[in-house]
Amino acid sequence: MDQNDEKTQIVATNPLVESGIGKMIQVVRGKQVLLDRDLAALYGVETKRINEQVKRNIERFPEDFCIQLSLEESQLLRSQNATLEKKGQNLKGKHTKYRSLAFTEQGVAMLSSVLKSESAIKVNIAIMRAYNQEFDAYVFVCNLIRQAKKRIVLVDRYVNEKTLTMMLKREKGVSVTIYTYDKSKVLELDLATYNEQYPDSPMQVLPSYGMHDRFLFIDDTAYHFGASLKDLGKNTFFFTQEDFTLDEVLKESQKIQAEKES
Repeated sequence: MDQNDEKTQIVATNPLVESGIGKMIQVVRGKQVLLDRDLAALYGVETKRINEQVKRNIERFPEDFCIQLSLEESQLLRSQNATLEKKGQNLKGKHTKYRSLAFTEQGVAMLSSVLKSESAIKVNIAIMRAYNQEFDAYVFVCNLIRQAKKRIVLVDRYVNEKTLTMMLKREKGVSVTIYTYDKSKVLELDLATYNEQYPDSPMQVLPSYGMHDRFLFIDDTAYHFGASLKDLGKNTFFFTQEDFTLDEVLKESQKIQAEKES
C-alpha cells in the first residue's frame, strides 16, 4: 500500500465464488480448513467414505493435515452453518454426536491421493486456488493489524472466530474494540474463550447501532471495506483508506440510533 496516496484502494476477486468452495473454508484452532462433509459434497461421495480412507491411511494424515474436532466444536460449526442438509446427506441437526474431521490445505491434497479418482483431482485444483485466494486476503488484513501501536477498532455487522483469530496478530498492549450487529451466543462463547485464554489482551464487543458499512481503524487511520472480514477472499472485496475519524463514525451511529428510538 502506498502510504503517500491520500486514498488507497485494493480490490481482489475470487473466480471460484460461484463454485461455493471459498465459502466452505472455515477457521478451526487458528487454521483454515474444509470439513469432511463439505469435501464429500464436492467430491460427490458419502462422508463416511472420506472417514474410511483417513482411517485406512492414518499415517498420511498427521494433525497438521487433519484435525479430529471435539463434539462441541462440531456442534458449534453446525450451528454456524446455514445449510445443515446437503444432497444425499442428513446431518441430523446441530445436536448430532458425530465428530467432524477438518482438513488443512495439505490434508486436502493428501486426500485426493487416497481417493484416487479423476474427479477428486479436478476438485482439488479448484480447492487449492480457493485456499490461496483466501490466504492472500487474510495476510493483507493481518499486516494492517500488525501496524497498530495503540488501538484497533472494527465495525463489522458479522463477526466470527476467524475475525477473533486475526486480532491475535496485533502487538502486545494494543486494545481491540469490535462493534457488531450479530452478537450471537456462538460469538459470545468464542469471545469468552478468547478472553480467558488471552487475559492480557482482552477484546471488547459492543453493539453497532445500525451501522451497515464496515470500517477498520488502525490507530487513527481509517479503512472502509466492502465485505465482512470473516468472508475475505470468498467474494469481491475492497479496502479504501479514508480521512474520517472514529468519533465521526460513532457520532453518526448514535444519530441513527436516536432517530430509530424517537
